[in-house]
Amino acid sequence: MPRSFSETYDHIFFKVTERHPTYAMRILQWLTFSARPLSAAQVAEVVAIDAARDPAFDYDEVMENPLEPLNICSTFVTISDPAVEPRMITLAHPSIRDYLYDKLRGNTCHDTMAKGCLKYLLQLPETSSYEVVQTFKLARYCAEFWMYHAREAEEHMDSTSQMAIQLFSIENPAYLTWIRLYDPDMPEMEPDFSKTMDQVATPLYYAALLGLSNVVELLLGKGADINTTGGRHGNAVQAAMAEGHESVVKLLLDKGADVDAHSER
Repeated sequence: MPRSFSETYDHIFFKVTERHPTYAMRILQWLTFSARPLSAAQVAEVVAIDAARDPAFDYDEVMENPLEPLNICSTFVTISDPAVEPRMITLAHPSIRDYLYDKLRGNTCHDTMAKGCLKYLLQLPETSSYEVVQTFKLARYCAEFWMYHAREAEEHMDSTSQMAIQLFSIENPAYLTWIRLYDPDMPEMEPDFSKTMDQVATPLYYAALLGLSNVVELLLGKGADINTTGGRHGNAVQAAMAEGHESVVKLLLDKGADVDAHSER
C-alpha cells in the first residue's frame, strides 16, 4: 500500500533530523515560520543561533558554504535560480510547509525565534557603518521582525519582554543600532547608519508604537518620562493611538500621559 504524504514526510523528517538534529531543526524552524523568505547567506547564520545560550549567536558556527543547508535538509528545501542574487532557500513545496506547521509547535518556534533575534541584535557591534549589514546577514531581518515573532508567541510575551527591555535602553549601543537598521517610525526606509541618538525617539515611544504593553509597563517602572516628546506622532500615547493599540493607550492614560504633548522638532 503506497504511503500517504504525511507518512512520506515523517520518514524524510526522521532521516533529516537524525543526521543533523540541531542544525536541521533550526533550518526547518526558520524556513517554516520566517516572516519573509531567507537568503542562503541568512540561513547559513540561522544554524549559529541558539536562543537558550549566552551569547546566542556564535559567528564561528556560521556555515562557510551557504549551500550546505541543501545537503542537511535534503528534499525538504530548494534554492532559487543561480542567475538571480541573492539566492533564496525555501521549503520545496507548499505541502511541506503545511506538514511542518503541524509537526513543529508554532508558538514555541516563534518564541525561540523572537528571543534569537533579540539576542542577535544585542550582540551586534557598535558601529555607524553599513558594513554591519554586509557582515551580519540576519541583522536587518532581526531588527524588523523580532516583534512579529514575539506577537505570534503571545503566551511567552512576559519572558520575551524581560529580554526586550535590554534592547529598549538608550544606554545600550544595540538600541541605536536597531533603529539604524529598522526604524519602526519609518518602516518604509532603508537602514540609515547616519542617525544619531538625538534623531531617534525614546524607548517608551517605540514600545508604545509597537503595542508592546509589557515593555511599556517595564519602562515606566524604570522611570521613563511618559510625556517626553519626539517621533513622527509626537509622543508615546499618540503613537499608540495612531496604531490602534488600545491596551497601551489605556495604560499610558491611566499613568498620566498628556495626549496634547507635542514635539517641537
